[in-house]
Order: sequence, then structure tokens, then C-alpha cells
Amino acid sequence: MGDCNPLKLHLPSGVLYRSSPSSAGYISPSAPNYDYHLQYNSPVVDGAVSSATPIDLDRLTRPVGPAPDLGAYEYSVPTLKAEKPVLYVMTDDNDILSLVDLISVTTGPVVGWEATTNLNWVYLGPSGTSHQTSGQTGTNLTIRFDPSKIGLGVYVVTINLTSNSASPTSITIYFYKVDRVEMMYLPDVSKN
Repeated sequence: MGDCNPLKLHLPSGVLYRSSPSSAGYISPSAPNYDYHLQYNSPVVDGAVSSATPIDLDRLTRPVGPAPDLGAYEYSVPTLKAEKPVLYVMTDDNDILSLVDLISVTTGPVVGWEATTNLNWVYLGPSGTSHQTSGQTGTNLTIRFDPSKIGLGVYVVTINLTSNSASPTSITIYFYKVDRVEMMYLPDVSKN
């Protein structure tokens, strides 16, 4: 086996390119992460000339672009992902409510995100005082509702999630503010 450092990369132009792991465009090729996913501007994207490997280590089908990428991972623009839509019901006498939602990414490395809303009764972030907050995938988004600023009714809340390195998404919350909630208990009848 030959020396792995520096890497020899054949780019589509046919020019032999010498690179170290840090200049190949990996996310974090050294300790402690050893993350060999490719960044969007990596010189090895679409650089495999004769690869027959149909999938990468994330089980992503190759190629994503005009040619496969060099390395173990095919670069694909990740998409932000939040939990499924949520239903909230509250009565007139409830205090501020909080919802925590895990923000992740469909595939690939950790990316930063920003959450925003334009509703004056919805607040984002751990302190619950702003209409925008930021974080990174793998962390939670805290959403707080102030019921004193709305009347009885049905509301649809949309929180927009954007990122410089991932496709955007949104969280939809169905919010019901009612006068009271009544519970009915039915007897359990069984036949032997």
C-alpha cells in the first residue's frame, strides 16, 4: 500500500491533484470527530472518474451530481428536519406553555439553523423572549406560547427553519385555545 498522505485525487479535468485531508474538503477529518463527509465547496465533489460503487456509507445512491464524489460519502445538500406537526389545546386559565422540538438533518454532517416566527404570541429559544433563535442540528428548539395575547379560537403556527448549508423546512403547530376542557369517563363493560 502507498502512503495515504498526501491524497492523490483525479479531478474531472484529468489533472492529478495532491491534497491533504484538510484541503480535500472534509467536515472534520481529525480528532475528535473524524467526520469525512464532504463540504459543499470540496474539490473532490464529482471527482471520481470510474467509480462503480452504487451507494455511500450513509446509504445515499451515487452519483448525486454528474459524477460520483471521491471518498466514502457522496455530497448531497442536507435538508433540515423537525418532528411531525403538533396539536396543542389550552384553556383560558393556562399559563405560558413550552414545546421542545428536536431539529435534525436528513443526511450528512451537523449544520447550523435559524428559526423564525412573525407571531407576537410565539417566542423561540431557551429564554422564550425572541421571535428568532439559532442552533445546530442535534439540538432542541424551544417554542413558547403566551395565551394572554390571543383570544379563544383555532390557530396554525408556522416556525420557519433555514440554514446556510441545508435546505429549509418548517414546523406546523395546530393550536386551540378553548374556554374549558371537559373529560367524560365511560364505564368499562366486559362480557365473560
